[in-house]
This record gives sequence, C-alpha cells and structure tokens, in this order.
Amino acid sequence: MHNKLGILICTFLFLTVSGIFDNNGTKQYQNIKPNEKTTFKRAIFAIALLLITATSSWAYSFCVDGIYYVKNSDGVSVSVTYADDDYNSYSGSVVIPSTVAFDGTTYSVTKIGENAFKKCQTLTSVTIPESVTEIGVYSFTRCENLTSVTIPESVTLIDYGAFENCRALTSVTIPSSVTTIGKDAFEDCWGLTKVEISDLTAWCNISFATIPSNPLYHAKHLFINGTELTELVIPESITEIGQNAFCFCHGLTSVTIHDAITKIGNNAFQNCI
Repeated sequence: MHNKLGILICTFLFLTVSGIFDNNGTKQYQNIKPNEKTTFKRAIFAIALLLITATSSWAYSFCVDGIYYVKNSDGVSVSVTYADDDYNSYSGSVVIPSTVAFDGTTYSVTKIGENAFKKCQTLTSVTIPESVTEIGVYSFTRCENLTSVTIPESVTLIDYGAFENCRALTSVTIPSSVTTIGKDAFEDCWGLTKVEISDLTAWCNISFATIPSNPLYHAKHLFINGTELTELVIPESITEIGQNAFCFCHGLTSVTIHDAITKIGNNAFQNCI
C-alpha cells in the first residue's frame, strides 16, 4: 500500500514539474505538441517502472541478526519475512527469537509471514518460538533441503501451501494447538515417512482443507507420543471426525468408533490400506 502511494505521489510531482499539470492541478496535456506527448508518455512510463522496481524489494521493516521482520498492524508485534522479491533470504539453521528489539522498541514475533522462507534452497532447519501462532501462506514452499522444522504448541494455523515441495522433510510434529491446516500445506513432501502428534482428540478436530493438507498423505504413518498408531480407538470426547483426518494412514490395522459419533467427514479414512 505504501509503495503504491509513493508511486502515485512521485508520478504526480513529475507531471507537475513537467508542465502536464499546472499549480491548480488543471490538466494541460492537450496543449502539448504530439511529439512532446510521446516523450512525456515514455518518461512517465520509465519513472513508474523504476519506482515499482525500487520499492517492490522493500519487503521488510527491519533486519536483526540476519532475520527480516515486517511490523504488524497492531504496532507491537512483527512477522518474519524475506529480504526481497528474489526470496532465498536464509540458509543453514535458523532459530527465530520470540521477541526482537529494534530502534528502542521490543516486538513480539507472532507469525511466519507469507513467502518468508520461500525458495531457500540451502535452508536446513528452522526453530519457531512459542510466541508464533500462524505459519503463513507459502512460508516454506520449495525449501528442498529443509530437514527439520520445530512447530511450537502456540501455532493454531498452518496456511495454504506452507510446506509445499519440502522434499527433504522426513518427519513433522503437529502440535495439539493446531486447529486448521490450509489447502495443500504438505503437497509434494515426498520424503515424509512419519507424523508425530501428542493428542488424538486434537488431531481429530483439525480442519484439513484438502487431502495434501494432511502430512499423512505422504508420510503414511501416524505416531502418538513416539508409538505408531495401529489400532485406532476414537476417544469418547469426540463426536465428529473431520474430513481427511486419517487419509492414507497405512499403519492402521483396526478402527473402533463409539456410538456417540455423529459425523465422519469426507475422505476421513481414504486409502487406509
């Protein structure tokens, strides 16, 4: 928004100085000779293009210890973001702090922003702090050498395509705090062999937008506190099993569902062979 406003202001100032607008804002374009109009058009286009190019890379508010942040609208928290439109801003192991101080103000880190780690080909591990509640759209997409990500119990949303094409991930732990996993969040994570959870009730209540939202789509094996789930007994506290909840869970050998269950979502047990 700020970039667009800056472009409009700078373009207007250029037009004023050039004589296309007079001091009262009255359009004078019709008084310009045809050959001059062409020159003005080209100049306007060139300046607009330069401004767009220059400002499009301003994706962050500040950088501390090699991590880029953008201020959230509340003014007291920040999201982790990327350096510029080339992405690939991080490498190796990254440990994100729960708070960050800049220019005399301490901010809480509450979100992994959209595209934050996108295309970081040499990123190998990320530790997310307990202050974070959301993992944003495409935040880790195409991090093809990411082998480890620590998702804390504070996270409630893993958004659209968050870990798409993270092919080096072999396991992922989904905390019991997660309530929503967006469309295709784990699409093309072919290396997954294991999904870890700690609370079966919480898992049953997760809203999986699509089949590839569920890491089981590739992992095939669900573990509860380190033990693979083979004989599934739905807890008495559960009355509904969400869509895609156990799809492609090949480790299952039996399922026991109590009489109080009122709804089993679409594809809840698809391809459990």
